[in-house]
Amino acid sequence: MNRTTRLLPLAAVTLAMALGLAASPAHACPADGEEGCGHERHGWFAGLDLGAGTARLEYEQDGNKIESDDTAALGVTLRVGYQFSRCFALTLDTRGVSREDDGQELSIGSTVLMAKLHPGGRGFFIRGGLGRGCITTEFDTDADQAADQPELAALDDEHALILAFGVGYEWMVNDSFALGLALDARGAELDDQDDLTDIKFGESTLGVTMNWFF
Repeated sequence: MNRTTRLLPLAAVTLAMALGLAASPAHACPADGEEGCGHERHGWFAGLDLGAGTARLEYEQDGNKIESDDTAALGVTLRVGYQFSRCFALTLDTRGVSREDDGQELSIGSTVLMAKLHPGGRGFFIRGGLGRGCITTEFDTDADQAADQPELAALDDEHALILAFGVGYEWMVNDSFALGLALDARGAELDDQDDLTDIKFGESTLGVTMNWFF
């Protein structure tokens, strides 16, 4: 079985649990016009996320496990979506995360179909989904490496199935704009390549999320 396909059952369980939470009586979606609901937008919207976090790559080579350091990374997400109700939206998120450290550059780009749930129709949300992504690494072979800094293998635009998950809270600033904070993470496993096995990569960011409703 392809390693990336093992993410499918995990993603299905994650989304099923989230949908079950949103559908439970304790988190029932309120009717339109009900007072005390903090998230009242419907229809199409576009979004932008800006955050900082970490990105890492690890694999095994000749029986040795090699992994990059958890150095700082910057992430940008663009999205379009549709808010079907106060509790549920679908979005298409395109995201790029990059980090550079001691001449080593790691870039992760992905496009993911996300289900976004607002339990109780309020500002708190959870989101998750599946998509495709690619990873690119570039290294300066002349850069001086510290004794404990591994020489990571170069992967050029290798594609993988991505599992994405996020949690956060947003506030409606006005009738057409929502501002919030979100913690997002994405990860995947790549197929074995040459003498590299058990290749994994992931990234996570904490930042500002903004959505404009039309």
